Amino acid sequence: SLEFALVASISVCVFGQEKEIELSVLNYLDITSPEAAAWDATVEAFNAKYPNITLKIENSFGEAYHQKLAALAAAGDLPDVMYLWPGGRSVEIYKNELTEDLYPFLGADKDKFVPAAVAPQWDGKLYELPIGITATHVMYVNTKLLSDLGLTMPKTYDELVAMVPKIKEAGLYPILMANKAAWVMQSCLFSALVGRIGGQ
Repeated sequence: SLEFALVASISVCVFGQEKEIELSVLNYLDITSPEAAAWDATVEAFNAKYPNITLKIENSFGEAYHQKLAALAAAGDLPDVMYLWPGGRSVEIYKNELTEDLYPFLGADKDKFVPAAVAPQWDGKLYELPIGITATHVMYVNTKLLSDLGLTMPKTYDELVAMVPKIKEAGLYPILMANKAAWVMQSCLFSALVGRIGGQ
C-alpha cells in the first residue's frame, strides 16, 4: 500500500471520502538523498488514488526538523501528518494530546501490519505507524586487521574483551563508531541494547 503511514494529528481525515480535503504534511526528508525519489513516487501514487485530497508538503531534515516540530507543538499548531520517533522526542506531544489515536481509523487494515507495528503506545493508544524498517548493525569487523594481528573472530563477549590489549598495542582502536552527529550512538547502539536486554 502506498498510503501514508505516518502519525496524524487531531485534524485527521478519513481517506476515501469524496469531499475535497487538504492535509498539511511535515515530512522528514533530505531532498538530496536517493530516498527523495521514492518519496516523490509515493506522493504521485497517493495523488492518483485520492484525487480529492490535496497534500501541502513541507520537507525538512536533521536538527532543523526537530526545531520546527518543537515550535509547532509549543504553539499547538501541528500539521495533519508528521514524522515522529517513538520515545522521548514524541512523548510530550502525546501527553499534551496533540495527536489522535489511530486505532479507530485502521479498521481491517490493522491486520496488514505486523503486531509490533500496531502495539499500544502511550496510554494504550496508537499514535504512530511505521513507514519503514531500520536495520541496526551493532558491529562490522575488519577481518584483515584481525588476521594481521594473529587474531580470529571472537565468538563470545569475553573473547572480544581478551583481544583488546593486543589491538591497542598495535596502535589501533578496538571499536569505533561514527557519532559526530551526536545521535548515532543513542539511536543505533543504545536503543538496540535497551530494546533487547533492558528492564521492563
